[in-house]
Order: sequence, then C-alpha cells, then structure tokens
Amino acid sequence: MKWLIVFLLSSLLSTSYCYNEKRLLQAFSDYPNLLYPVLQHHAILPDINSLKNSTAHLRVYANFKNPDAEALLADSFRENSDLYQSTLLNAGRRGSTLAKRKLETFLKSTSQWQKLQRLPWQVSQSLQTQTAMALRQPLTANAEQVTLTYTQRNCAAKLMLIVTDLTSFERVKVLKNRFENTFDLPICLSEPVYFDATQIDCSNHANVRIACVLTSDVNLAQFEYDKLAFFSLQGIANAVGERLYMSYMQSERVLLHELMHLYGFIDEYPLKKNLAQRLCNIEQPTRIAKNILVLPDSNDLQNRVSFDGQTWYVTNTCNNANGQAFKPVSMTSNLELLDLPLPDLYRLWLQQAMVQDNSL
Repeated sequence: MKWLIVFLLSSLLSTSYCYNEKRLLQAFSDYPNLLYPVLQHHAILPDINSLKNSTAHLRVYANFKNPDAEALLADSFRENSDLYQSTLLNAGRRGSTLAKRKLETFLKSTSQWQKLQRLPWQVSQSLQTQTAMALRQPLTANAEQVTLTYTQRNCAAKLMLIVTDLTSFERVKVLKNRFENTFDLPICLSEPVYFDATQIDCSNHANVRIACVLTSDVNLAQFEYDKLAFFSLQGIANAVGERLYMSYMQSERVLLHELMHLYGFIDEYPLKKNLAQRLCNIEQPTRIAKNILVLPDSNDLQNRVSFDGQTWYVTNTCNNANGQAFKPVSMTSNLELLDLPLPDLYRLWLQQAMVQDNSL
C-alpha cells in the first residue's frame, strides 16, 4: 500500500512515472546529494534513516539494480564476510561510491591489504600509501611524499621523520603530536615519510645502537629538512651528525633527548669508558658540549666552579675518565634522567641553537 501511494504521488508530479523513478535512482547513485531533500519533500523517497534500517525498502531499490541500495543492503548480512565483500565489490564496480568506501574501510580494518591493492577502482592516495607501507612495497613518488607537511608555525628548524612500515607510521604520527603538545620549541616535525625495505634498512636488535642504511638510489635532496629522524622497532636510541635514531615505541622525551644531542648537548650520566677518555682526558679547561665543561683532574677541585661568567656544578659525564665534568645547572636534568624536566637554561640554549643552526 505504501509503495502504491508513492507511485500515485510521483505520477502526479510528472506525466511520466519513469522520469520520476529515474530521478529517484539518480538520487541514490549520488548518495548523499542535494537532490534527496527535494525528492523526500514530494514523498518520492522515504526518510533516509528508516530506509537504512528497512530491508524491505532496500530490496525494492536493489531490485531496480541500484548499486547504492545494494551497498546498504549488504549490512544486513555482514556476518557472512564473503557475501558482504562480494556485494560491495559488485556495487562498487557499477559506480557506487558508497560501496567503494564501505569495502575499502572493511578491507583496511581487517588488514586485507592484498585485496585492497587489487580493487578495480583507484583508491585514495592516502590509502595507496598505507597499503604500500603495510606490504612493505615501493611507493611511487608523489606529492604527498615529496612535499612534506610541517606544522604551520614558526619553523626555525625542520625535522624530517622517516618510517619503514605502517605500524611505525601510525606510532610516529602519535609521537609527533605528543612532542609538539609537550615542548614549545621552534622546530617543526614533518608528517612521517615512508621508505620501503628496498630503500632503507634499519637494524632491529634490542641491545644494539640503532643504525639505518640508505641505498644509493634514495634521493633525499627532493625533501626539505634540517635534521633527520629514523625509527625502528627496537634498539638503543642515539644521535650522530645530523641524524637521530630511536624506536617508535619510545616516548617524546627520548625524542627530545636525542634531538638535544644534535644541537650540541651531551649526556650527564657517565659516558662509556672509551668515549669518556676521548672527550674528558684534557690538559686545560675545555667546554666539550653546550652543557658540559671539563677541568683537568686535580685534588683541589670543588663541587662548583666559575667559568666564562657562569657557575658550573659537578656532574657525572666524565666519571670513567680523568677529567671532571661540570654542568651549568644545579638540578638533575633530562640529560641524566629522561623523565625530569628540561631546565629553563637548556630550553633557552636549545632554542638559540635551533634558530642559529649550530651545535656548540
């Protein structure tokens, strides 16, 4: 009876029922679209909320081979995964954008990346990137990768974040947000940039310093950056030259710690013996880092000294060498214990180093 009323109403609106039916089907083909309220106003279409929950209505539209109706109808048998996917696939092939998005979302949520790759339509660039990362396959250069997105603020320095798979991509995005929300520094972090396994090889050993090797065909010149950050699953974080290496499972405080090394700060816990002897066995007062002054070993050394108009306090950097290390703050800092705050003086010096692009 309801469909008889719809038929009569639609017939009154036009001399041709077929014309109205064509408008009805077009509305669903473009769903959602601006035509729907007009059709609904003239009782040509039922309320969309009741339609979504009415298998009977959907079956009528599906019988007219409407692909969007089939896409909605697929929800009624989602427990049958194969039937659900095949219905959406067929509806997507016949032009249903709704079916395409529903199937893409389902395949992504169930990690069916191979099926995503074989879809008979082109998925979004973002989804292409995620699929390539999940399968660890090469990603064709595109605007998303080449033109890095940095936070829209004052970028005195730019740190490019490099990842090698989908898991690290998602983790590093969260890490980036935590870092920017925690530390107010004039450095911008890029969105994570993906390099597949043929382009970069990062070590993955729990008790070994992380290292990443790039192949000769990786063209970093196409990217805009000042420093580089590489992420692996596990290993010991470290910083060398203009690059830092860390696990994507580590916190924003580890990222800050390693970033400070790139700008001239050194650890305030005891350095390993070889490194300590190389840096600390000196014959005259030497500032070996922004935050560390070393004085030659002497029996009359005090717990604090004055140097270059600054008061320096004993610290542990050179415990495994002859020289005695001093730092310019009396408090224990994040360069000794990660969870402690960044001293105001260190924040100032770090900001200055980022602006001036210097390390000492």
